[in-house]
Amino acid sequence: NLDRKIVAIDPNNAVGHYNLACSLTLTKHFSEAIESLRTAFDKGYRELQWILKDPDLAALHHLPQFSALIAEFENAS
Repeated sequence: NLDRKIVAIDPNNAVGHYNLACSLTLTKHFSEAIESLRTAFDKGYRELQWILKDPDLAALHHLPQFSALIAEFENAS
């Protein structure tokens, strides 16, 4: 998958990790998507409002892990 290649080439690319999280969510790989979203944040992705609105991530919204991750993002911002 292209997003995996991008983060392999540039592991510090926050947007690449965010896009990978979107792709993983769309293919129902929710645990990996949460991990990739965490990595995106760790690498500097700070668009919290977009994370909450992005339809690609909508399938994560009901997961406790997603809620916990959002709480971490809010506390760190």
